Amino acid sequence: MDAVPRQLDTKLGSSFVGVCAAFQALFLCRAIFLCFSRRDYLLDVARSILKTFVCSGCGSKPADVSATEDEQLVNQQICELRLQMARLFMRYTCALLGFFLFFQQLRVLQDADRWISNNAMWLVVASFGASGFVNLFSALLTVTNLDVVYVVISLCCTVQLSPWHVELADATLTSICILGFARLPAIAIAGRPILVVALNAAPLALVSCRSIWEEVPPSFVNAEISGFLVTSLASLSLQAGLKRRTEHDLLYSKMATNLKAASSLLGLTCDAVVELDGDLRVVQDSAALAAMLLCAGSTLAGRDFRDFVQKSDADQALELLKRFDGSQPDVNTQAFHTRLQDCDCNKIPTEVFQVVYRTTRGEARHLIGLRDVTDQGCLVRGKSADSSDIQLSYPMMPVDTLTPMTSQSVSTAAVSFSATGPQALPSSQRNVSVTRVQNKLLFMQMDMDRRVVSTSSRAICVGRTLVDLFSARGAEVLQSAWAEASESATLSMAFRIKSLYLQLSMSAKEYVSGTLQLVQTASGSLQLMLLCLTPPSLEDPMESRASSVRPLPDIHEARREGLHRTEEEIEGFVRVSL
Repeated sequence: MDAVPRQLDTKLGSSFVGVCAAFQALFLCRAIFLCFSRRDYLLDVARSILKTFVCSGCGSKPADVSATEDEQLVNQQICELRLQMARLFMRYTCALLGFFLFFQQLRVLQDADRWISNNAMWLVVASFGASGFVNLFSALLTVTNLDVVYVVISLCCTVQLSPWHVELADATLTSICILGFARLPAIAIAGRPILVVALNAAPLALVSCRSIWEEVPPSFVNAEISGFLVTSLASLSLQAGLKRRTEHDLLYSKMATNLKAASSLLGLTCDAVVELDGDLRVVQDSAALAAMLLCAGSTLAGRDFRDFVQKSDADQALELLKRFDGSQPDVNTQAFHTRLQDCDCNKIPTEVFQVVYRTTRGEARHLIGLRDVTDQGCLVRGKSADSSDIQLSYPMMPVDTLTPMTSQSVSTAAVSFSATGPQALPSSQRNVSVTRVQNKLLFMQMDMDRRVVSTSSRAICVGRTLVDLFSARGAEVLQSAWAEASESATLSMAFRIKSLYLQLSMSAKEYVSGTLQLVQTASGSLQLMLLCLTPPSLEDPMESRASSVRPLPDIHEARREGLHRTEEEIEGFVRVSL
């Protein structure tokens, strides 16, 4: 005995109405609260959608003269994106119709019943041929004819719902299939949302006309109403999304270009350019900064920038670098003075040029340009971090010698003089002439194993051989000093050298006097350092003053205290015991 199918209960009582009303009231109150609290944002969104609809309806094109340059560029890029999507849609349509026709061919060969009319099938064949032809000749699709292509596709979809192509029994299923497989994907082709709205109203009008002389199922009408709303809203959303994405890409491109330009400009005017994250840590290693701090070969990535700043200036530098943290997410710039500290604890008067920007993720970044102003004028006029940015020079001696005048080091005497004034100095030093001049020291660090200059305050000296710079006799004198210093293998030895021939170029030749000392590099190797005053004949105003290596401000400033002269002559130089 066959079981009688049970009928489903379709009657609902008042409890259903009460439960739904409770949930509806809860969500309605929440929606009202959100609309009131975020009314400004919602108004902006509504204006944006309305503007998008109006501009699209008016047919704004890339060549619209009434639009600004940025708007024309945005419209042009949106059209290019739609052209790419149109070509993808044609490939998709060709593949989809190809599979559909293949299964229909199998049913014909099997003599099986088909629920699709012959008119509809031949229209599918024509659509398959047209899409395949467009795929073979992709140049047929251009930005100017995308709207025409969409009109043809929409008319084909509308014709499929006519009485000559589909019966009422299969009309609802056909309408849903056409909506999902053709009408919705095709909105990517149309350049104007108003065109999508107008053409998707045609199937709804056709179904309404059929309902006049036929008994159309309500599901057929409901499907067309839903399809009209879905395609219209999807078209508006797609246009707004494409516009926002294009504007974002354009803004990011401009920001990247401006950042590259700022980085290039800082690279031309500064000795080192580094990028810091929001916590003021170095993002990538900088060889220029490492050379500036005399720590070549060291890894600076991840280091806190305050580690390179003089401790007394670290708080002030931190305050200046963080001054834009609470500002609007825009590009902010400033310049200020501070003092860096190298590996030998020497302070470096530095101009800091800061560019603050934000990445696409909203993270703060600091592009920092560092310019050593020890031996050159400042680009920024303002109060320095320290009044001693202009170096205290050595006491001036006869032209053929350069040596401290007292048993106290010059740097110590200078600091005492600057801090307490001349009355605080011993009576034997009150008459010492301390001249405040701009730094004109010439610094060279020589690799005696290769007999070349490794670093120097003058770029023209870097990489040149000792014989080329000092002649054969001068190179022998330097080699002798190097040999004696190497035997002791200690940094507490210095030499005073007199009348050393120096040739920077064919026209810049002069005898210089200065100080030699053994120094240790960051890699642990020993080199010979020469420090002397630059004679006026060797000063070249046309030479670039921006060097990758700064001149040392005072050879006696780091690890040098209490110099005592001896009179032991060693082939052209005098040894000074430390």
